[in-house]
Amino acid sequence: MGKQSTWLRVAVEGVVIVGSILLAFGIDAAWDGREQSQRREALLAAISSDMARARLEVDRVASFHRTGQNAAADLLNYRGEAPLEEDQARLVDSLVAATWGSTASYDAPLGAVESLFGAGGLDLLTDPELAFELTAFPSLVADLAREQVLLQSMAIDLHGYLGTQGVDTSLSAVNSFDVPWETGPSNAFGLIGSPLFRGMVSMIWYRYSNTTNNLDAMREAITRIESFLAAS
Repeated sequence: MGKQSTWLRVAVEGVVIVGSILLAFGIDAAWDGREQSQRREALLAAISSDMARARLEVDRVASFHRTGQNAAADLLNYRGEAPLEEDQARLVDSLVAATWGSTASYDAPLGAVESLFGAGGLDLLTDPELAFELTAFPSLVADLAREQVLLQSMAIDLHGYLGTQGVDTSLSAVNSFDVPWETGPSNAFGLIGSPLFRGMVSMIWYRYSNTTNNLDAMREAITRIESFLAAS
């Protein structure tokens, strides 16, 4: 009986010890799972916030660029004849100002997306389509940034050219900028028939078109990301 009691006690203690270890592991796993779930929820909320701000930024920049694109097209299609009435001259000045003065820089809110890759948080995403879209999004921002550099460079070149042709480049006031000086009709109309001027305006129109297309692609990507986030 003594030996049996001893073995029984040892067996019971062993079971208790093993049970305690398994319970500890279970508790740790539960806490780890809870912590990972909380991290995932926080990450998805941060990404959702980034996408909402990204959409607002896309719409803001697109509004400027479409103004410039439409103005460039109107300039190239303008068929007015000299001498101009004052309102016609102001219209041409306004179109010229809008062509070179409607560029805007996209400031991408990518804090959550960048932290996702920097902190190795991709394992928190259970939806592979969401992971794919988030991985591709920074490249869309980079493509837009390259187009914006080219567009702004061309706008600066056009602005400089206008100055060499005696055009008052302070006419930005007629493009809805509130400036503290007087502006009036300039001789911008005289450039309408210039092949160099038309070439510069057509290239700016092309760059505006590229940037607005990129912005549309970003808006579509944001919509897809938001739909995956809603389903997560």
